[in-house]
Amino acid sequence: MKTLIKRLSVPIAIVLMAACDSDSSSSDGTVVYSGTGQVGSLAALVEFQGDLHAINTNQKVSILRSEEFLSADYVDSYSWIAETLHVYDDSHVMVGHSSGVDIYRSTGDLDNPVEFIAQLRHLVAYDPVIAHDGVAYYTTRDGSNEITFMDGIFVENISDILAYVPPTQEEIDEGASNVRPNSTSMAEYRELAEPIGLALREGTLYVCDAAEGLVPLLLEANPEESAEFSHVLTRQALNDVFPCKDVIATEQGLMLVGESGVIQLDVSDTGLSLVSQIPTI
Repeated sequence: MKTLIKRLSVPIAIVLMAACDSDSSSSDGTVVYSGTGQVGSLAALVEFQGDLHAINTNQKVSILRSEEFLSADYVDSYSWIAETLHVYDDSHVMVGHSSGVDIYRSTGDLDNPVEFIAQLRHLVAYDPVIAHDGVAYYTTRDGSNEITFMDGIFVENISDILAYVPPTQEEIDEGASNVRPNSTSMAEYRELAEPIGLALREGTLYVCDAAEGLVPLLLEANPEESAEFSHVLTRQALNDVFPCKDVIATEQGLMLVGESGVIQLDVSDTGLSLVSQIPTI
């Protein structure tokens, strides 16, 4: 299990490098940069509705409120065995852990700020997750073929889950359904040895693989109407090898974090090119 220091080192680096006051999106609606405090898919701390949500040493998510002292007396917590955090549209928090991805919605209630609404579940693995336009993208890896054989990249439609508001007990008593919606599998890709972090930029999914480095995948509609999945992920060629553990999309291109440090890449029609590099001290 990762220690707290190891867990925080990558996201802190990404927060520091990504901090900026800009906000932009691509022509196809894919957000490529969300401004100050943007984090990668391996993040253990995120800003959500003005508060800091951070994975603590007990693998729960602590809520540190901006207007209170940083004291245990003011900390609420939720979830369990948490590994990664992702914020969707400042309305939902997605918690990746060893058996799935839990989705929580904001309640607007300070005493109970988030509530669990759904889980994307599978066997034992580790789950960095990102989401955009009602679609969740996540990787699973076990680091060993003896555990689950679940190394892969998965794409699921979660629009019904994100729209779901649990009924009150009074509404249930009056006949309201309490059946929680499920996600719909759209695509999966099983040809990487150990996928880790991921980011979406202008329709391309960039995945960091421990063995192969950065791998770009294009999500397209499946031409076979009777196929198991409605979409396919197709690997795109790169002009170089870029080792990494996590990646975020920026207005200018991509930012990678790995064992050697932080590198910034420019994205163009001719491929990826190195812009800058900060080596690990």
